[in-house]
Amino acid sequence: MKGSGFTFLGLIFALLLSSEAIYQTQNRLDVYRTPEKALEEMVYLPDGKVLKWASLGYTNVLADYLWIKSVLYFGRHTADDDNPFFDIIKKKYKLSENPTEETPKTAPSADSSFDLRHDPRLHAIFYDFRSRGLAPFIYPLLERVVILDPHFVEPYIFGGLYVLMDTGQIDEAFHLLEFGYQHNPDRWELPYYLAFLHLFYRGDATTALNYLKDAVVRPDAPPFVQSLSLALSRRLNKTTVVVDYLKGIYSSTSDPDVRNRILSVLQKINADRRPAIVAR
Repeated sequence: MKGSGFTFLGLIFALLLSSEAIYQTQNRLDVYRTPEKALEEMVYLPDGKVLKWASLGYTNVLADYLWIKSVLYFGRHTADDDNPFFDIIKKKYKLSENPTEETPKTAPSADSSFDLRHDPRLHAIFYDFRSRGLAPFIYPLLERVVILDPHFVEPYIFGGLYVLMDTGQIDEAFHLLEFGYQHNPDRWELPYYLAFLHLFYRGDATTALNYLKDAVVRPDAPPFVQSLSLALSRRLNKTTVVVDYLKGIYSSTSDPDVRNRILSVLQKINADRRPAIVAR
């Protein structure tokens, strides 16, 4: 019996070693790929539940691996001047024609007082989806990561905010955050980010306020969550609430991509708020 147990463990160890060898070989082969070929790479993955079964109990290890692959995949397929693939993407999708300004089709809100779709200045900032349609596999990848490890919070924030603000996949972002909300009842971040989406992308201040009130009572919720809840309930200046909300997101995450994106949005808002300089 002991011998069979050691044999099974040895088999698992051998599988892990072979997987690592395959991964390293693939990385070496990537050097010889053309950039165009790398961008054409398709993502084929089985269902998340199948992956969980196939992981042989090493779900966290597989989740970490897919998380890294997700971030790398998204980085390759985004319309960003710092992306080495940017020129190829721009040519392939004709981005110079700026096809990303289309407003997503969302249901009309019962509470339109805070709907950014009615504020041209904020609309131009929050609906500037430069990478719309360029990373079709990102949410399926992130979904498999969190099915393998439902308590891994970073993918929820990455997909629920950063990816959304680049691709405009609002429904997918909601689905991801709601899954995290259900599986992490003690985390204040998930109702906080769901409130963000309801407020800025559905114009539903009432539902956003309910999520904020939920976030306030979660363990370790920072003081700015309650301040935002009060500001929103009193219907304070829209732009002020937006800025305070984004500052809260900036201080609550250590993800450099999310922080850089939020900082960029804050700079745009502050630039728009400055009074025009009249030439003498």
